[in-house]
Amino acid sequence: MFRWAHLLTYLSLCSFTFSAQAQFSDGGARTVALGQAGVALPMNTWSLQNPAASAGMEQRVFGIFVTQLFGMSELRLGSAHLGFPTPVGWAFARVRYVGFRQYGESHLGVGLAGVPPTGLPLSLGGYVYVQHQRIEGYASRIALGYQIGMQVYLTETLLIGAEARRLTPMSKGSVGDARMQGWRAGWAYRPVERMWVLVDVVHEPFYPLSLRGGMEVWLFPQLALRGGFTTAPRRMSAGVGLKVEPLAGDFALVLHPFLGWTPALSMELTW
Repeated sequence: MFRWAHLLTYLSLCSFTFSAQAQFSDGGARTVALGQAGVALPMNTWSLQNPAASAGMEQRVFGIFVTQLFGMSELRLGSAHLGFPTPVGWAFARVRYVGFRQYGESHLGVGLAGVPPTGLPLSLGGYVYVQHQRIEGYASRIALGYQIGMQVYLTETLLIGAEARRLTPMSKGSVGDARMQGWRAGWAYRPVERMWVLVDVVHEPFYPLSLRGGMEVWLFPQLALRGGFTTAPRRMSAGVGLKVEPLAGDFALVLHPFLGWTPALSMELTW
């Protein structure tokens, strides 16, 4: 009974926003461990927080990500992405699915990130996607969305970043017809070579402003420790990263004060 109370609470949150991105622990286990901060973190191939984050990548990357939200088998999430360099920038594609028989949300998108030939320490990126949400016996919706982002090096160790997104339902239903808009802005600071400190301010539809922060420390070139927090919804997170080229793996745990633990695992192959 308590398990289904958790599930109904979660789905009620999803029903208010066509995109439940504010609740989904997505974007790679590295980002999850960092409190889902990272709008200014460079060379981030998942780039969920900012499509400009993967600008400058020079290799091909394939990654997979799996999680079981709040430890509930009914809310398993899986996603994959593929990225590769092109003459105009780093192109990438992403697919995602979360849900079970009565509820499901799928996502498919493509994007491009690059450094414009202005001589400025500036990266730009864009991402377009289609999203489908289904609640059995209640509603089924399709929406189109886009996301734009930028990153700027203020100094060699300090970056600022910002992104904005919009999701527009293409079919009418009972889940809500309003266009969903959101944004985030923040900074990434590298006080020493093997450390990142991140802070984001995030606005999501129907949620108060959220402060998200994280810290990453590479103890060795092959091993990283991470921690983070989110204020709305209130969560704490921690994780580790392992890198043995051409493979990299990340693991994270997120604690929600009411819904419990969420584990997350991602792996990437670079060539």
